[in-house]
Amino acid sequence: MSDFPDLGVIYLDSKKSRSKFTVEDLDLAMNLAGMAGMVVENAELNRRLSSETRIRDYLRRFLPPGVAEKIIAERGSISLHLHPEKTRVSVLFADIRGFTAMAEGLSPLEVSQLLNIYFSRMSEVVFRHGGTLDKFIGDSMMILFNAPVPVPDHELAAVSAALEMREELAALSREWQQTGLPEIHAGFGLNSGEVVVGSLGTDARLEYTAIGDTVNTAARVCGIAKPDQILITESLHEHTKKRFRATPLGSTPLKGKSHEVILYEVEPLAS
Repeated sequence: MSDFPDLGVIYLDSKKSRSKFTVEDLDLAMNLAGMAGMVVENAELNRRLSSETRIRDYLRRFLPPGVAEKIIAERGSISLHLHPEKTRVSVLFADIRGFTAMAEGLSPLEVSQLLNIYFSRMSEVVFRHGGTLDKFIGDSMMILFNAPVPVPDHELAAVSAALEMREELAALSREWQQTGLPEIHAGFGLNSGEVVVGSLGTDARLEYTAIGDTVNTAARVCGIAKPDQILITESLHEHTKKRFRATPLGSTPLKGKSHEVILYEVEPLAS
């Protein structure tokens, strides 16, 4: 018996009704079948390797490398939010302030190079805190915590990431100023709550993302954040107030929201 699975069938026939196949004919047919099986099996192996490589590359763009490798290695045995479903997450939006004015004197290539550097540095911080890069929107970033893989205390992870991103951005700004570029700042908006996460879109194009009022609110909060300001909603504050000092800003109107939202400005606890 062969150790390989059945890959197909070879049918032999003779145009001469009284002709019988010989042992040599059978040996030739077996050899041809074996060669054909090897070709098919190699093609299938190459297809699987190519598919895994694409999946790994895709996951490593949005997830910490260790998490991406874990998903590949365990082949779906861990819990992932890939099909649309409700779950609780923390959402972080980060948006560069004044980037349009800063980019006026630069070529499109120079602008893209600066953005790539910025996104790369910010992504490293996000991954250190277990976050998932949902998408880049112009010069802003949308980041999820607790999807598609669970993140313990995701509210704390999200705020910690925002604080470190601000520190990293300050370091990057100093580096850019040394080369004659203007300083760079960003605003940060965070919220936590229930969303629908999963692969959404059409048969032609699917994208992993989160949708819901929690996401919209986080985006609106980011929109009013001043340069270097980290704003969080009350739901996030309730889970992080023992770890981070936050100044209450009271009820704040947000564009597109019928009710005002209570916001806080975050600073790290004094050491």
